[in-house]
Amino acid sequence: MKKIIAMMLCLAVLISLGACGSAQTQPQDSSDGTDSASVGKEILIVGIPDTPPTVDHSNGSGMVAQYMIIDNVMDYGAQWPLVQSQQPDMDFVSVPDFSDPKALVPQLFEKWEVSEDNQTATYTIKKGIKSAYGNELTTKDIQWKYERHVALGAVGNFFMTVTDVIGADGQVDFEIVDDYTFKTHSVGPNALHEYIMTSMYDTVWDSTEAQKHATEDDPWATEWISKNGGGFGAYYITDWVAGQQITMEANPNYFLGVPSIKKVIFKVIPESANRVAMLKRGEIDIATELSAKEIDSLKSESGVKVVDIPANTNEFLVLNEKLVPQFADQKVRQAINYAIPKDEIVETAYYGQAKAWDAVFTTVVPGALSQEQWMYSYDLDKAKALMEEAGYGEGFDVELYYSAGWPAHETIAIKMQESLAKIGINVSLRKTPTGSFDTLVRSYEAPFAILHEYPALPNGIFNMSLYYLSTDAGGAYGAFGFYDSEKADGLLIDGIRTPFEQQQEMSEQAQKTLMEEAPMGWVVESNYTCAIRDNLEGFNWNFGQGTRFHLMNIKG
Repeated sequence: MKKIIAMMLCLAVLISLGACGSAQTQPQDSSDGTDSASVGKEILIVGIPDTPPTVDHSNGSGMVAQYMIIDNVMDYGAQWPLVQSQQPDMDFVSVPDFSDPKALVPQLFEKWEVSEDNQTATYTIKKGIKSAYGNELTTKDIQWKYERHVALGAVGNFFMTVTDVIGADGQVDFEIVDDYTFKTHSVGPNALHEYIMTSMYDTVWDSTEAQKHATEDDPWATEWISKNGGGFGAYYITDWVAGQQITMEANPNYFLGVPSIKKVIFKVIPESANRVAMLKRGEIDIATELSAKEIDSLKSESGVKVVDIPANTNEFLVLNEKLVPQFADQKVRQAINYAIPKDEIVETAYYGQAKAWDAVFTTVVPGALSQEQWMYSYDLDKAKALMEEAGYGEGFDVELYYSAGWPAHETIAIKMQESLAKIGINVSLRKTPTGSFDTLVRSYEAPFAILHEYPALPNGIFNMSLYYLSTDAGGAYGAFGFYDSEKADGLLIDGIRTPFEQQQEMSEQAQKTLMEEAPMGWVVESNYTCAIRDNLEGFNWNFGQGTRFHLMNIKG
């Protein structure tokens, strides 16, 4: 079972792109009026660099628009309570409070219960929840979701595996009690039963509607779902023109009430400078995927608010121990961590929209070691001494790869080249097209690379498992660098099966082990940023990188 769980953790970061879409199906009571009189009160326009390849959460693209759309066409079993951001000047933004998984807010599920042995979870669906297509949510939709996950073997299947609900026969241990009640049974104790309800990768499709679009060649309606989503969320997609725009309209049947924003248009504006200009002129309401410099320039702009909040996004160095034998030496890996000029990177690459990553998992998740417990600081003398102890006092040569799609990463690369040269590591920079870079890293062929990723659940043990499980255990990020630690593997796999209330002691042991063994170079935690018009109220951020529009409104 350890092998199965770990192998599926790897799957979470090997997400493929979805198929092309089909014509849209019009749900009940839809209206596509777009007269200019309604603009500014009921229509929200979001500037994006391109249309995502899919909004099927079984797949991924890493694009903000994808997460925004999924967050609104789908809905969750439960959600983390939203609280006002405590960041300076960010009190207009709501963020999730991850402090207590027992405090989750019911959404699609009105209640749930986990057995004392942490093996059986019982969920009760709220009655009367309908999709925009007029179909009611029942346990048949839950069953179809599980069957689809198993059949496609994608990210949803991974989440079922980490909650241990897939049995030896490869099927989900799932029991329908009645139309609105179901149970899942995990193979062993598991701490993630409640967490899983909050993940976009576990949201539910309207199986009645989806199956109308299934074909012999596409039995799970992947083509239709990729361009429709097809869930029970506050919105549904009414138009998709690749490379131009995507339109969503409010679900007239939404169980929390019809949103005040009736239509959302994702408008493709390829150049970020044009997104900035259109936001300033009030032609769009939200500008996404702007550079740190552009975000910084908008902070004093009249009519505009900048969203700049801590998030679960991490930038780190992949240290491939097979392609660079020197990286197999723990002292060399430690030396690199002592030679990362984090504070300089925060200021020059991110204009302050990040912070030094002094932890082994994202610090927006509770339970990270304190700053006082962290062993690394910028200390070139210590780094040089470790290089000498490892037998590499004269240094070595290495190529550092980074994506052309992340402007900040070029600055990180230059700063790392300059700093590592001072301890004898001669770095050649390799700027790589985004697609080629992604393939290089995920095929384990990058010797040394700068990577941007985020974990999908706000749980420290889960985060560490995703990043550090070894190659032998079938891990993900560990596999990128071929990190292999039997001690860390044991702590992490056992931690997933430990109740939340008892996880902290095991988590701290795992964190200290990982910090000492230094499987990666921890660089910075970058903030979630975008810019919005100042008449947009209720902006919120979700751990899955989305924003829920039904909680927002546009002032007259």
